[in-house]
This record gives sequence, structure tokens and C-alpha cells, in this order.
Amino acid sequence: MKIGIVSDIHAHLTPLKRAVALFESQGVSHILCAGDLIDGGWDEESVIDYIRTRNIMSVRGNHDRGAFANDIEDSSVGYEDDEFGDLLNSYRTQYVSSLPTTRQFHWEGKNILLAHGAPWSDTQHVFPNTSVEIFSRLFNDSDADIVILGHTHIPMRIKFQDKWVLNPGALCGNREDLRRTCGILDLPQVAFEIFDVDTGQSVELETRTIDGKIC
Repeated sequence: MKIGIVSDIHAHLTPLKRAVALFESQGVSHILCAGDLIDGGWDEESVIDYIRTRNIMSVRGNHDRGAFANDIEDSSVGYEDDEFGDLLNSYRTQYVSSLPTTRQFHWEGKNILLAHGAPWSDTQHVFPNTSVEIFSRLFNDSDADIVILGHTHIPMRIKFQDKWVLNPGALCGNREDLRRTCGILDLPQVAFEIFDVDTGQSVELETRTIDGKIC
């Protein structure tokens, strides 16, 4: 079973479409988004509509939460005097605002937890050099075998005991090399591969092992 994973779209529709096309070519059956659909590019409405109509299962990121706290629907271009447009924008606002902060799935005998920064905070950064205590906390209160995160814009494949922390990087550009990436998780073997959405090529990703205990 193959699961496509995207994160940190930040209102860039083109790389999102390229990621979905890549997933389709690779036989992906489900697509997950680890948050930050909007705030950054020019395609906020189009990204929201695409995510919704393609049934991409998403969580809410800190930029999604922050943008709607400032009423971004009032700033939509071209809809000020259009009742139908206002209704659509209201629906988009409601859709993003209602996204959960976490989602859980049970596929191929694996429990999967999807969040943005961390299950307890959408602004928590989880990097490969993050403390053992943080990695322990990711699994401490959940049944998860695999935790999927975004937020850092850094692709990541971490093994913590017999559990995994995965990050697909960002569709708006990764923090270290600016490549726009997505990930494919193959279950039940937990094979996780990163792809450059602009070239369609696989990106080398080191598996890092974290020593520690789940308290």
C-alpha cells in the first residue's frame, strides 16, 4: 500500500498538482497533507479547492490557523461585490478552520499519526537533532507506529526504537536546498522515499536512528 505525503504547500498550486500527478504514476492509494495549505503564495483559494475536491486528508498547520485568525477571506481578490464568491470564500474559511490538528489511521497493521509541528503544538519544530525527550513524547501518549510531521520544511526519516518519524519536506521549497519535495510511504514495510516534484526524481535521504526510550 502506497501513501502519498505532502506538507507546507503555502498556497503554491503548481507543485501540489505535480505531486499528485507523481503519486498517480506511482500507484498511490491515499494522500495525506501535514498542514500549512495556505499563506505564502498566490493560490490560496485554488489550493483549498484542490485539496478538498481531491479528498486529500489534511491537518491544520500554524499558518492555516494564523491566517484565518486574521480573516483572510476578506482579502480575497475579485470577490468583494460577488455574493456567490463571498459564499465560496466563507466555505473555504470554514473548511480550513475545521481541519483537525491531528489525524490517525490504521493501515496494513500500522498505526499512523499525522500532525503539523507535533501532536501537542503546531509550532513545535522536530529536527533530526531534536532531543530524545521530544521523540519520546511523540509516541508517549499515542499508539502510533509512525508519526508524520511537517512544519520544518526538511525531509526526514528517523527510526526511534521500532517506530518512525517521517517528514516529506515542503512543496513551497525545503529549508536547506530549496527543492520542492513530497514523500511516498510504502506499507507494511515502512519504506519512505522522497521525490523532487519538479523533476520527478527520487531524492537521497539518510535514515537517522535515535537511541532512547519511550517513557
